[in-house]
Amino acid sequence: MNAPDEPLPLSSYCFELDELEPDDRYDALFDFYASAADVFVAPEKRRFCSLRVEHWTLGNMIVMDGKSSEVNIVRHRGHIARDDLDDWMLRVTRNGQMASRTDEQHYVASDGTLVFDTLAEAFVDHWSPAGWVSVVIPRGEIPELWQYFSRYGSGPVRAGAADLLADFLISLANRLPHADERDRDRFARALHGMIVACLQVEAAPGDVLREFDPALLRDQVRQIIRSNLWSARLTPERLSQLSGVSRSVLYGIFEESGGVAKYIQTLRLNKIYADLTDPGLNHIPIAELAEKRGFHNTSAFNRAFRRQFNCSPGDVRTATRMGIRMVQPSHPEVTGSENDISALLGRTREPRG
Repeated sequence: MNAPDEPLPLSSYCFELDELEPDDRYDALFDFYASAADVFVAPEKRRFCSLRVEHWTLGNMIVMDGKSSEVNIVRHRGHIARDDLDDWMLRVTRNGQMASRTDEQHYVASDGTLVFDTLAEAFVDHWSPAGWVSVVIPRGEIPELWQYFSRYGSGPVRAGAADLLADFLISLANRLPHADERDRDRFARALHGMIVACLQVEAAPGDVLREFDPALLRDQVRQIIRSNLWSARLTPERLSQLSGVSRSVLYGIFEESGGVAKYIQTLRLNKIYADLTDPGLNHIPIAELAEKRGFHNTSAFNRAFRRQFNCSPGDVRTATRMGIRMVQPSHPEVTGSENDISALLGRTREPRG
């Protein structure tokens, strides 16, 4: 136990397959990625598959230090439509090799290669036995990344300071296991500053970068939604006032989600689903959970919940109490388990309060 004046170690979360029985490893690997991607391992290698990933939250960013056996990870358009993850990702390989294919390109990243990509694009990754460091960055966290993406797109980083940033990320991952809670804020500031400095796009003569990007506007509106998600006053009209965007533009931004009101409702229902699968919240009445998440009409809430999940809130709670694992929500943004990549990424998007 730490003495009162002794700093606490920097908290992290670690997912590791090697602690499991060989026959359970592939299922655990599949479950870890299932909400965000499909995983494929050759049948003869499944008993020997290995994965260890440690995660640290620095501000709104997540740093991951991982290593795995050979694996194929496929994120397709169905995942993108379902889970609402659209973060930027920076990845640098410590050792081994990653081959990636998207609609736009194919590339191979080996030792020390820094890659910039996004969960908003479909991809097929093939990892040889490899070690890597990744940083997950919410879209609105570093606006300068839009300028880089507008010019270069995803793939191996072509900015002049790519090697410097790759070295920094590996050094940071090496230090995090030995850091304490006093280091969290300064490490977050250093990480933010290095990303901006190393990926800053300098305009060439006659080169005009886009000053407006619809996706950036969407990210800004999403941040406002998440910051006010539990407020009963969060209506399309109120969101229009907060964002300075007309209702017609708001609808266009979220048209693929059925409109802004549907988008807000989906986020709220996803969180209630996660609440209902949390054994620690079993004592709280369902109506109270719904009210805390912005639903003040019980009948309307029950109808909306059943439409989205094809079951009632009571069905989900009963299954949780009986220890039955139900099918994941059809549109999960935040799930109930930390042994799930979407849940880990979703932790930086939780509304405050």
